[in-house]
Amino acid sequence: MRRLPCSSLLVCLTLSTVWAQTGPADTILVNGKIITGDTRDSIAEALAIRANKVLATGRRADIEKLRGAGTKTIDLKGRTATAGLIDTHIHFQEV
Repeated sequence: MRRLPCSSLLVCLTLSTVWAQTGPADTILVNGKIITGDTRDSIAEALAIRANKVLATGRRADIEKLRGAGTKTIDLKGRTATAGLIDTHIHFQEV
């Protein structure tokens, strides 16, 4: 797993800090492309989520270490996941 730059859209935490402060992930996404939104446009193998926040992205083997008894796994089956995008403007069409 790699550290994310603080300017990233994702939470900047390491696996050890995440585990110590929050416990296991609620959800893990695997088997797809995870677009991290960092300045290098990195693609990760897996993503861990807890309390609706990204805990970590990285190699699947590292993210699996955040698994707990109640962790749900979502198999992306080769699909892509990215952070939610919100467009706060609209273009009106003249009639």
